Amino acid sequence: MEISFKGVILTNITCLFENEMLNYRRKTSKIRAIFSKGIYELIAEAFSLRVKGEILWPSVLKRTKLAVDTVVLLSKITVFLLEENMRRRVLVLMALFMVFSLSGCGKSNENVKKQDSNVVEDLENSEKTDIVVFSATSLTETLDKIKAIYEEENKNVSLVYTFDSSGTLKTQIEEGAKCDLFISAAQKQIDSLDPSVKTEPGKYIIDPDSRINLLENKVTLAIPNNSQKEISDFKDLNTDKVEKIALGNSDVPVGQYSEELLKNLGIWDSIQDKVTYGSNVKEVTTWISEGVVDAGIVYKTDAYSAGLKVVFEADESLLKTPVIYPAAILDNSEVKEETEKFLEFLKGEKAREIFEEVGFKVVD
Repeated sequence: MEISFKGVILTNITCLFENEMLNYRRKTSKIRAIFSKGIYELIAEAFSLRVKGEILWPSVLKRTKLAVDTVVLLSKITVFLLEENMRRRVLVLMALFMVFSLSGCGKSNENVKKQDSNVVEDLENSEKTDIVVFSATSLTETLDKIKAIYEEENKNVSLVYTFDSSGTLKTQIEEGAKCDLFISAAQKQIDSLDPSVKTEPGKYIIDPDSRINLLENKVTLAIPNNSQKEISDFKDLNTDKVEKIALGNSDVPVGQYSEELLKNLGIWDSIQDKVTYGSNVKEVTTWISEGVVDAGIVYKTDAYSAGLKVVFEADESLLKTPVIYPAAILDNSEVKEETEKFLEFLKGEKAREIFEEVGFKVVD
């Protein structure tokens, strides 16, 4: 019995991978590792389709037929291989299936048939090692630039970033989220995962020997670039010059630094009616940039990236706690060697230039 190619795929392959994505929704990097971007494109080209969260069906596929038993069998075998995490064999199986299914599609597929001896080798060579990096949002722009350089020099590596507040990332790690490298915007969040600091750390911890102080930032008072208000000092937040202020929540580093600074100035309590709290520094930066508030406290680097006007920078007399970004490799990382290499790169000259361009200071 034969049915349309579209029907078979919709009832088997699509359902299979939808189920797999649900099963591994917190481990999406595992799915990406099995089907990297290069593999997607190769299979898509051969099938005349594109896989981008959904499957699109050109009219040519409506004329393609395939034995349903073959697809059902493939689905069952693929599920088994995925469960066993046998990535290489999955790739080989997919390649063989692709060649088999296209071989009967007529003369239009002659080029595919001629290239079938190279398909498996191409798929095997396209495998990459994922390094999952959890990072404070204030590093978004710099780490994106570094990603392009590092992946170009290390073609067998794929950097998978998650950006959020350091407190949120710490919680996700404690709950078992896959992470190889954690870069926090403060010591507190990494301290809670460090068995050499915390007497009773949880199940998921960092490797203390890998921990370093990577970067230093500054806390600033910033206003919209087109602001006409005469704001020049943190003390102005407690005057009629400012009606609305944006600060980070108390559970995120930029909020903790802001609270310490404003309490040192003795104006913390008196400005509360003016304050709107953001869940991370990027949210605070956006509110300032869009003029939702008159002023806000953000990192120097975020102000630079967003094109804000920095009117004052906190010094040691206002903020006793230095704004240090520690980094550490997770103890349960399965790619420690590759992660150590990337961490070394972050301390090197190429990364230093990118960090210093936006105002970071690399800690020696």
